[in-house]
Amino acid sequence: MISQQAISGLETLFEHSIHEHSAHGQSGRSQVARRAQQDFLAGESPRHLVVQSISSYMFRIVTLFNFGKDMPMRSHLAAILRSTSARMEGSALLDGYAELANLICGSVNRGLSAVFPHAGMSTPFALDHACEQYVALLNPTLTHAYQIETDQAARFNMLVCICVARGSRLDFAIDQSAEAQSGSGELELF
Repeated sequence: MISQQAISGLETLFEHSIHEHSAHGQSGRSQVARRAQQDFLAGESPRHLVVQSISSYMFRIVTLFNFGKDMPMRSHLAAILRSTSARMEGSALLDGYAELANLICGSVNRGLSAVFPHAGMSTPFALDHACEQYVALLNPTLTHAYQIETDQAARFNMLVCICVARGSRLDFAIDQSAEAQSGSGELELF
C-alpha cells in the first residue's frame, strides 16, 4: 500500500527532476503532462526503451523512458552531452538516452535518500521497445505515465512503476523547500 502523501512526494520528485534536467533552451522549462499508461506505448518509430530502477528494502521504482530518434531529440541530447555534433548516432545516441535517464533518476534517488538512506539506483540499460508490453509483469502498486516536451521541441515518454514490498505500507513526506533548493549532483572527488 502507498499513502497519498508518498504518491504526492514521488510526483514532486519526478516532476522537479524532469524540469531540472530536461531543459536546455532559452525558456529553461519543459512541459510535463500526465498521460494514460497506454500513451506510453504510443510514439514514433523507431524508438528506444531505456530502463532504470531505484530500490530500497520497502519499494522498487522502475522507470521506463521511451525515446524517439528524431532530430529535435538528437539535438537536445547533444546539448545535454555538450557534443559539438547535433547529429547524434549509434553509441553516442544511446549514451545520450542513458545520460538523460540517469540525470532524472539520480535526482529522484537523492531526494528519496533523505528519507530512505539505503535507497540505491541501477545503471540505465536499453531494451527492445517490444519489451514495454510486459510492464504488467512487474506487478506495480501504482504507475504514472508522463509525456515530456523539452524547450527544444524534443519529446519523450516516461513510465514510472512503483512496486511496494508485500505487506508494507509506503508512507513518507518530502521536504518541499529542500527539494526546491537542491542542486544538480555534481561529481565529487575525494
